[in-house]
Amino acid sequence: MNRAHCTTPESALGAGLGTVLTQGVSGAAGPLGHFVERLVLLPFSALEVLMTWQERASQRQGLRQMDDRLLSDMGLSRADVDREASIPFWRRS
Repeated sequence: MNRAHCTTPESALGAGLGTVLTQGVSGAAGPLGHFVERLVLLPFSALEVLMTWQERASQRQGLRQMDDRLLSDMGLSRADVDREASIPFWRRS
């Protein structure tokens, strides 16, 4: 799944419902409206986090599979790759 296709409510739900979610429900102003909006958007935030984690894990796995010549062309050593690959997917480098 391409990450660009589901990073916003508009792209995941269509422009009509996405606009309602991002601009709020008509008449739902104040703290309650903000709470409801955040609650509705929570699954999208969770999906974004999961997709970021998957992307990190995939990129780190890809680095592990590269040969030393290719790594050298990128200015990386095998030790750099081992260090990066040892970082858990939920942590940034």
